[in-house]
Amino acid sequence: MTSAANDEEKYVLDYYTEGERAEDEPPFKYRSFYLDDAVAEAWRIARAGGDALRITRGGEPVFEATELGGLLEKMSELEGGRNERERAAHALGGTNDSQRREGDDAPKTNAASASESASSSAETRASTDGSRSNASDEIESPS
Repeated sequence: MTSAANDEEKYVLDYYTEGERAEDEPPFKYRSFYLDDAVAEAWRIARAGGDALRITRGGEPVFEATELGGLLEKMSELEGGRNERERAAHALGGTNDSQRREGDDAPKTNAASASESASSSAETRASTDGSRSNASDEIESPS
């Protein structure tokens, strides 16, 4: 797979760091396979005085400036004890955009990947040892 093809799969955060910049200066770019990582980076940049402009994927907007700003505010309001990526994943869980939730266009977060991996592992174990295939069936209720 070429690097151009890899970039099509990545979330791209466009941003400026704090300080003076030329009017025609293009924004910096941060690339990640994970949406929560890109949002967490936007939050860190904004807290340091920079300007997170947008997040795109495959050239299509995922979050424009206003929507991204609201998401970053939501992250700031979350209680402490979480790192930036956990805050981002939690804040993303409350987004209302159904387009981001359906099919192959669903955002990829580390939390979602870990959940899918654990679910897949449970199904694989169940199919190889003859036990039930639904992980939730394995939890017994107290009598």
